[in-house]
Amino acid sequence: AVAALDREVTIRQYADERVMRADVQTLLDDTELYVPDDFAQVRHTWSQKPPTPVSCRVEIKTKDGRIFKGSRDTTRGYPGTRVTWDDINGKFSDCASLVMADDKIRMAAEMVKNITDVKSVRQLTALIA
Repeated sequence: AVAALDREVTIRQYADERVMRADVQTLLDDTELYVPDDFAQVRHTWSQKPPTPVSCRVEIKTKDGRIFKGSRDTTRGYPGTRVTWDDINGKFSDCASLVMADDKIRMAAEMVKNITDVKSVRQLTALIA
């Protein structure tokens, strides 16, 4: 519900404060969740044949009766959908911003990007501690 409302899924959408807000709870009351029968055979190992462990289907029926459907069998970082450094850095920065200052986030990201130049992992752990 919160993903539909916010049009994104980040660490912030999982926070209790966000999930418990009235807009999310109202939408959840009108939401039906189920696992389609053809998803029953899906295991945690990856297969090139859908459905996959990250497959999902969404069907939205509006108050005026219109129906919108969508599905996806992969996500960024899984086979067939490459993840870029910008994707990784963006997700890291978003999550880290809850507990780290912006300058430390930038320094840590740069260190990870150039990890082969880091003489000791202690440099990184000291930065993020």
